[in-house]
Formats: sequence, C-alpha cells, structure tokens
Amino acid sequence: MVSLALEDSYDPLSDKDLPRAALLFYLVFLAFTVFSFSGGISQWDFKGYYAAAEAQSHGLDPYDGETLAIMAGETVHPYVYPPPTLMFFRLFTVLDWGLAQELYLLLKYAAMVFLFLSWRKRIFHGEVDVFYYLFWLMAYNEAVFKDVFAGNISLFEQVILWSAFYFLLQKRYALFSFFTVLASTFKLTPLAFLALLLFVGDARHWKLLAISAIAFSLYLLAPYVIAPQAFSGYLHNAEFVVTSPGERGTINPSSYAFAKEVSSKLGHLPIPAEAIYSLLVIPVLCFSFRACEVLMERGGEDRMLQVIIMSCLVYAIAVPRFKDYSYILLIAPTYYVLRQMRHTRYYVPLLIATVMAPSILASYLGGLFDYTVLFVAYGIWASYVNMILSDDVSP
Repeated sequence: MVSLALEDSYDPLSDKDLPRAALLFYLVFLAFTVFSFSGGISQWDFKGYYAAAEAQSHGLDPYDGETLAIMAGETVHPYVYPPPTLMFFRLFTVLDWGLAQELYLLLKYAAMVFLFLSWRKRIFHGEVDVFYYLFWLMAYNEAVFKDVFAGNISLFEQVILWSAFYFLLQKRYALFSFFTVLASTFKLTPLAFLALLLFVGDARHWKLLAISAIAFSLYLLAPYVIAPQAFSGYLHNAEFVVTSPGERGTINPSSYAFAKEVSSKLGHLPIPAEAIYSLLVIPVLCFSFRACEVLMERGGEDRMLQVIIMSCLVYAIAVPRFKDYSYILLIAPTYYVLRQMRHTRYYVPLLIATVMAPSILASYLGGLFDYTVLFVAYGIWASYVNMILSDDVSP
C-alpha cells in the first residue's frame, strides 16, 4: 500500500471535515461553471467538433475551415483529429446544437467525477486530506476548468488513460494495451505510455507492444486508404495547429513552445528551438529512465505506481504540444509527489505555491512566466527524481 503518511503532528483537517470539503468542491465548481456559461463563450472546441461531424454527415469536407464556418454559423477551430474519430461526434448530431452541448457537458461532468473519485480510491487509497479537493480544482492554473469551458476531449482522454493505468496496476496487460491505444485515437501521443510495458517484467510485453503498434498503424492506415482526401485534410490541419505561431504561452505551455519562445528572444544568437528543446528534454528522459530502473531494482508493492507517476511527469515535459487543459494529467502525480515529501513543514506552502504561482506570475509578469505551469512540472519532476535516487520515496 502506498505510504502517504506524514509526521504524526501533521493533520491539516480530520476526516470528519472531508464531506463538507467535498460539498464545497462541487458548489464552487457549479457556481463557476454557471457564471462562465452565462457569457456564452464556452465549449468552443466542441462547437468545432459538432460542425465537423455535421459536415461529414452531409457529405462535406469536415477538415475545410470555410465549410465548418457555414455549418457552425461562425468561425470555429479546425478539426485536427483522425477521420475515424468523427464517428464519436456524429452521435451528438442527432440532437440540435443546444441539446448536444448540454449532453456533452453532462458527460464532461461524469468524466470529472470519475477521475476525482478514482484517483482518491485507486491512487491514494482514500488517504487524502482536505487540500486534495481544492488542489484537484485549482492545480496547474485551473486545468480542469479550462477543459470544461473549452469543450475539449481531454477529460475523456484522461478517463481512458487512467483506466489503462489501473489495468496495468492489476497486471492485466492486454487491457492496459487496449485502453492505451484507445486513449491515443484522438491525439496520438498517449501511445507513448505503451513503453510502460518495458517495466512489467512479463515475457509477453514485446508481443503486446507489437500487437498494439500494428493495431494503431491499421487505425491510421484505414482512412488513408479508404478516404485519402479526408486523411490529407487531417494532416494539413494537424500540421497547421502544431506549427502555428500562436500556439505558445499560457494556452500551450509545452517544452517545445518554451524553446521557441527562448529562441525568439535570443536576438542575433542563431540557436534553433529544436536544439533548446533537445537540451531540455534529453536529460529529463535519461534521468527518468535511470530513476525507473532504480524503482524496479528496489522492488516494493507500489513500484509500478511510482513508475506511472514518473511517466506522466516525463510525458507532460517531453511532448511537443501540451495545452493548458492537458495538465489535468499531472494533478494526481503532483499531489502524490508532494504528499511523499518527508519534511512536512514544506508540504502546505508547496501545495499553495503549486496552485497559486502559475496564475499570478502569468497574469502580472507575462513573457516567459506564461510557462509557469511548465516550470512547476519541471520542479515536481526534479523533486521526484531526487527522492527516488536518494532513496527518499516511501515504499
């Protein structure tokens, strides 16, 4: 069992306060959501998804921006996911836009509750304090809020991905592989988590890796063969979004975007962003791999959970595009690392700093401080690596 025990003197709030904290959690979230929706600016990503699905259902090009603008009645974001994913959003087009939006929001709430409860039960085994409730809402510049308001699919992606992690912890490796591939069908990059099979010590892992890779390749190959024009539109839109100069700062606080920001500020020094990105990410990969090796050598009941925590931190740091709402992935790992710290006098200040620093620094200072959530991720990663290599992680 994960040891999340702190010093005996530490008891921020007793268990009897948790139901009230949970009620506060939902009331705050509901109030904030209603207030935001009153402005009529929410769910903009879903509006694009809905328009693309409607376009396809009418035999039109779902990847054409002008077509989507006509379907939506306004300019919307381009559709950037593989053609098969439109089947999911076409389910909503049987309803008019208003009802579809409400249903989508309801499903987002269900996903939110699932993550909230499953992390509490499966990752922390119920051993959370009252700060967990507020941290869940506010961490990483309110990543949960941002996803709900944008109408992105990140919460759904996280539900599938953390289900995959659960099956991995249960040593049900085939289901882990299936759910990881499923989580990758929209944004592709979660497929990297299949590398966790390398740490399971099971002879079948190479077979599962091969099967998963073949299945995912067929998933992408099928639309390329069946609907080459649609697949070409997908590639064009995906490339446009990834290379867009506006994809920086608070909306995309990724390591690669930060590298491009630094490169642009160096003036006459011809250092390409790719070189800066490599200097940032390669050491992270090397130290992380070594830390995972140490965890596996050390053994312990929770070694695979600790490897999962590490992999989430590395993924967030390493992927070239990581939007503000994508930081939902790091909420549970960050809380886990902070709770593992031996010196409890640092726990509450660090928790507060993790929540408050990104929004304050980005709002008032801007510039490179727009990447404060990324800096927090690096800090949590470095702390965790140090804890592992110095043998300061609870077994």
